Amino acid sequence: MGRSEAAAIILRRVLPSAVLAFVDLDRIQVAPTAYVGPLLRKGYSDLVYTIGLRGCAEHLFVFAAIEHDSSSTTSDTPLVLRMFWYVGWLWERHLATTRPRPNTIPLILPIVMVQNPDKWKGPNHLSALIDIPPALKKALSPPIELMMWVDDLGESVLDDPVANPEVLALVELTRALLLAYHHPASITPARIQHLAPLFDTVLRSSREDAEALWTYVSNVFNEDSPLRTMLLDAVGKENQVMGRTYKEAWLAEGTAKGITQGIATSLLHVLKHRQWTISTELERRVLDTQDEPTLRRWFQRALAADSLDRVFEPAIEGP
Repeated sequence: MGRSEAAAIILRRVLPSAVLAFVDLDRIQVAPTAYVGPLLRKGYSDLVYTIGLRGCAEHLFVFAAIEHDSSSTTSDTPLVLRMFWYVGWLWERHLATTRPRPNTIPLILPIVMVQNPDKWKGPNHLSALIDIPPALKKALSPPIELMMWVDDLGESVLDDPVANPEVLALVELTRALLLAYHHPASITPARIQHLAPLFDTVLRSSREDAEALWTYVSNVFNEDSPLRTMLLDAVGKENQVMGRTYKEAWLAEGTAKGITQGIATSLLHVLKHRQWTISTELERRVLDTQDEPTLRRWFQRALAADSLDRVFEPAIEGP
């Protein structure tokens, strides 16, 4: 999701046409972000995009959070409130690191990609949480507001009328696999038949992207996962070879050295396929790490980060 073409697909899906009329999706750039800031923590990875506005040199920010912890949808702290806190934190970072026009802050649109097989049922507006009499809320109109857009990963993006077919296939598969991580039943045999040709489309376009997908499948889904078996049976021959190669490598590492070593090896595969230079010290750091949540956090970041340094940024803890 750390690509402008992939971001454009998501934005065309979730933003209202009235908002899309103002933004230039040909002017999307990935902006620096600190990954998993205060109050999101290990359940999320995040991306921040800057998007140009039509007819002027100005731009806005889109904060996209990818939820990796399905329990967060039923957290004691409503998701829209956590987004409000996080947007405030992004404003604080912006003011500390840039020189905006006096007395201004940038517009930030929060989008959350939710790994939930059901339609989003939570509030999208912060004002829905404010506990005051309706008449007073109406009179204040409202005192504090944030609107959050939710991307339900269970819906297809293949009807996007603009996107490059190869990028569209990659985004569709990424969304489906993210959803299946917590909800494997979302990938039915019929859905597999729909997704399998997309693996071949991705492979024809980029072997590195195909390898990243198979690394994710091998890392996330168990050896006896029906999803993995169905995928390997349905994809084309070259993808079958690739998928089985990654499966065997994962099992060999997991059996010989334990699960953390298997994740570490998969992480190094992703980093190298992204053509980053991996020092001996960094490779040893990864292989010596025994904390599974840390390794999984690095792995998730490696799929989207725009630099090697951002993969290994420390998680920022909230109060």
